Amino acid sequence: MTGIEHLHRFCTPKQRDTNPKITASLAEAVRRDLPFSQTLNYPPQPRTEQFNLATFTWGDAAQPAIVIAHGWELQAGYMTHFVAPLRAAGFRVVAFDAPANGQSGGHELNLPDYVRAYACVCADAGHVVGLLGHSFGGLAALWLCATQPLASVRRVVSVASAAGANLLTRNYIRLNGLSEAEGQDFIDAFKLCFGAAPDDYTMERYGPRIRVPTLIVHDRRDTMVGFDESDRILTHVPNATRLETNGLGHRSILRVPEVIAAATAFFV
Repeated sequence: MTGIEHLHRFCTPKQRDTNPKITASLAEAVRRDLPFSQTLNYPPQPRTEQFNLATFTWGDAAQPAIVIAHGWELQAGYMTHFVAPLRAAGFRVVAFDAPANGQSGGHELNLPDYVRAYACVCADAGHVVGLLGHSFGGLAALWLCATQPLASVRRVVSVASAAGANLLTRNYIRLNGLSEAEGQDFIDAFKLCFGAAPDDYTMERYGPRIRVPTLIVHDRRDTMVGFDESDRILTHVPNATRLETNGLGHRSILRVPEVIAAATAFFV
């Protein structure tokens, strides 16, 4: 495979989660589909796809909004444990399926486009005061605050997130057994398509731009995104604090009352 082919594979979710039990948790939300345009910058001919983002809203439009984002190969339904507590605290809650995930269109997802989708949903929602994301969605929330800060956003919560794209590319190279030359071709393709190396898409470089108070939630036994990633975020994001858990893992952490209560209290 060429570097471009590996990058295409890297950006393509292997599965689209449509678990009916998880999707059912969205039943009480008001669904709205937003038009979205995604340009996939693969040479020699970039292509643009037009599709809809599926969004889900609980609450009144007059209330301040918290916009929540799910992780890689998941869907908005995985974030709904946060809805009732946030609603009780006086917030409107808006969730969405990222491109190529859940009930949204598209075939690929990358960090810049996740951030663009996040910004699109926030603009449509209006009066957004907080961002909450899990895993890749948590990185997108941080990246949005760093690169396209919204004046109304006053706090951000990132749960089980990596500190940058370099962890993701390293994992891809390792898990797919790429040789040194193949790995370099993959990284070169990343640079070509995204304008910078994975090491530039990190909190080391962009974290200092995040000016709002930030809560990092991470479990010491997270085997998908190591706990040391939260150390990297804390080191480079001003006004960041951490809630450390032990034994919850990468996904179960989203269902734990301690974590949900801490996130809710942070936004109040």
